Amino acid sequence: MEDTESADESVVDDDVFAGWVVAHSRLLYVLASREVGAADADDLVQETLTRAWQRRNTFDPTRGTVKTWLIMLLL
Repeated sequence: MEDTESADESVVDDDVFAGWVVAHSRLLYVLASREVGAADADDLVQETLTRAWQRRNTFDPTRGTVKTWLIMLLL
């Protein structure tokens, strides 16, 4: 799934969000490992994806890509 792909700006459904996770979870894990170490990386990624799910309808494709948005939530 491409970074710029999203559902209606006000509603991100389960399938769209799942596509975001599939497309970017490996990168999030690598970045999390660098931030907190490998032992805690899974927890940070899980927290980030929970935060992303809760805020999924705030994603605005005119302001950046899904990848960038997820990275900002991780950091």
